[in-house]
Amino acid sequence: MTPIEVIHAALLHTGEVLFIAEAYSPNTLLWNPEDPVDATAFRLLDGVTTGLTRTVAGVPVTDRLACCGHSFLQDGRLLAVGGDQPTRATAWIFDPATERWSQTGTMTFGRWYPTCVTLGDDSGRILVVGGSNASNAGTAVPQMEIYNESSGMFTRVWGPGGPGDTSADRSFPKLYPGLHLTPNGEIFHTRVGDRSGTDRTAKFAFTALDRGQWTEVTDSVSDKDRTNGMSVLLLKQVVTDPDRVLAVGGGDSTTAPTISVVDVPATTTTSWLTGNFPDGVQRSLVNVVALPDGSAFICGGIAASGGAAMLYRPPVGAGLGTLTTMDTLLYPRQHHSTSLLLPSAKVIVTGGEGPNNTTIEVFSPPYLFDSFGVPLPESARPDITSFPNPDLGEIVLHGSTFTVGFTAGTPPNTVDRVVMVKPMAVTHQTDTEQRVIRLVHTVSGTNTLSVTAPDGRVYPYGVGGGHTHAIAGRGYYMLFLINTAGVPSRAKFIKLV
Repeated sequence: MTPIEVIHAALLHTGEVLFIAEAYSPNTLLWNPEDPVDATAFRLLDGVTTGLTRTVAGVPVTDRLACCGHSFLQDGRLLAVGGDQPTRATAWIFDPATERWSQTGTMTFGRWYPTCVTLGDDSGRILVVGGSNASNAGTAVPQMEIYNESSGMFTRVWGPGGPGDTSADRSFPKLYPGLHLTPNGEIFHTRVGDRSGTDRTAKFAFTALDRGQWTEVTDSVSDKDRTNGMSVLLLKQVVTDPDRVLAVGGGDSTTAPTISVVDVPATTTTSWLTGNFPDGVQRSLVNVVALPDGSAFICGGIAASGGAAMLYRPPVGAGLGTLTTMDTLLYPRQHHSTSLLLPSAKVIVTGGEGPNNTTIEVFSPPYLFDSFGVPLPESARPDITSFPNPDLGEIVLHGSTFTVGFTAGTPPNTVDRVVMVKPMAVTHQTDTEQRVIRLVHTVSGTNTLSVTAPDGRVYPYGVGGGHTHAIAGRGYYMLFLINTAGVPSRAKFIKLV
């Protein structure tokens, strides 16, 4: 059990999970998921008193990090913006090396429950969207802004006409709107969030570094407002398939018992395909986690009990995909709950309001069991024996080829897939940056793979534009091998630059 109530979780490249507490102080907890003993697995970061000021892990005890938005920087540090700070315009950075928070530039607007989306530029820029200007009673913030990792400063986003052109402002759901960076460099807005929203599904295309325009997409008939729903970007795992966005659950009887899927990039005539959960149960404030094999784990969102989890598998080619009923959660997981993929290829579920919100449940997906439902031994899993180790100063360049040593697991198998998975940083069921990226690989020798990293794409900036990596931005990723039996390895962290 967690020693404090947590509502934020982020997987650090050290392998530990950073939890941010609901309380003012102490507010930062580190957890080693590989340590089965609570007394040593959890570490509340200590405090320091200087003069009349007391800080815990660098944060004054009068500040509250809860209800912020967050995204990983290129060097593996975590940017956290807004939340229950005194001004709600404060931004902080957590450094896994020092295990301390430090303040960075101040936002243009105060934001409570904002969404962050890393843009994938070489310079390192993060789009900050939505939220309200005060807790609960505040009004929605329609203006977008960008954090520049190089300068530590925030700048406002304008329409194509530049400063004064407010056409880039948008009425998102007030809290934690769903946005995803698609492989063509556009931002896709899904109608999910912690409050309802009036504007339809849309995509934002940058016309310059600090300006761009929205275009509404998908037909109005299938475009539902999924208040208290969740969405995830599912990148293609087969070359001939489309990239997709999956939206799950909602806040009313028409959306809560359903899922919807749409191909991206979408057009004004693209339709959302909708289907029902097999059990017909309504799910609101639901968690969705993209798994290494391209499927998605769905859990929580049921008020009366934990309820059954679901596994979504996208179709090969066109279609809605399938939902399969999984095990039942032990505890209700709705508001303030989080779910996160671990390097073990398992999923944790924790948080939620109620007496059991300090518990952690661990879900083992079907790929960790045999056909009889018996847990697979470690020897059946692929094992990564050598790789570009960032702890040794080794990096992976975009478009480069690198070598991975492996064993494929017993009985004798071969490696079928190599994937990179972006570590999650999730709160209030929200992590819009999840991405599972399938890599090209060949067997280059006995138990040796030759793997090609993703190359960059170029935004349609025109003159003065820059190079970008919309599929896989710079930063740390989990590297998984999946064998022909569909069994994943334990992940190793690599650093893509």
